Amino acid sequence: MVDYKQILRLRAEGVSQRGIADALGCSRNTVAAVFTAADSAGVGFGQVADLGADEVRTLLLPEPAKPDSDRAAPDFEYVHRELGRPSVTLLVLWNEYVAKCRATGEVPYQYSFFNEQYRRWVKSTGRRCGSNAARASRSRSTGPAIRWCSPTR
Repeated sequence: MVDYKQILRLRAEGVSQRGIADALGCSRNTVAAVFTAADSAGVGFGQVADLGADEVRTLLLPEPAKPDSDRAAPDFEYVHRELGRPSVTLLVLWNEYVAKCRATGEVPYQYSFFNEQYRRWVKSTGRRCGSNAARASRSRSTGPAIRWCSPTR
């Protein structure tokens, strides 16, 4: 991580942006961004000499606020329960979710993002994918197991 305080120190010593980038091992764009942020905040090395590196970083380039999503959040608890039922897939549940969102005037997630978010939810809650566990128990047959493989040369 680049030390913004050192960038300001080298700037106060008269080192060029390229020289600062070479000395600290960072890109010239990073140095230019720190210069711009320092100029707009009216901050120089004299004002930040007593601050820690993290404090200088947050002073110059605070974390951008994450925009609130305009999308409707799916109920993954319901999705997980429903996946245990026969003939229920994520596509079927996504179509239900989209229909519900359109009925209420909300914007739904796309199918791929819906799947990704469900997988993350499963991982974060420590559950097993309901579709795999439930279907595996229903699809066990009593017949012989056939293993398909390609011939080897």
